Amino acid sequence: MLGLLLAQTVADKALGKVHVWMTLDGADLVNKKKTERIESPIYKKFGNALEIMKKIKDKGGWFGVCPPCAEYFGATGGDKYDWVELAGGDYLMKNIQDAWVLWI
Repeated sequence: MLGLLLAQTVADKALGKVHVWMTLDGADLVNKKKTERIESPIYKKFGNALEIMKKIKDKGGWFGVCPPCAEYFGATGGDKYDWVELAGGDYLMKNIQDAWVLWI
């Protein structure tokens, strides 16, 4: 959740493009059956994971997920949000230069 909140801050303050690329721990965030239920007891006042992700997306943020990670967490087909792209490590390596990098 902290990673999403940091990404939201970058988007809200227009500090640059926001690309959120999720791997193992973050891949659960793209599963439609789970995202609304993911929240932090510490950061609860900021909303659940889906609410925060939508705010980032609405500010032009991009979301991607490691394909094997998405598959492992059941975020495939209709269970994955359409606005989250399957993107492998090659995407990350290409786009990491001159970028804000958040690992979630």
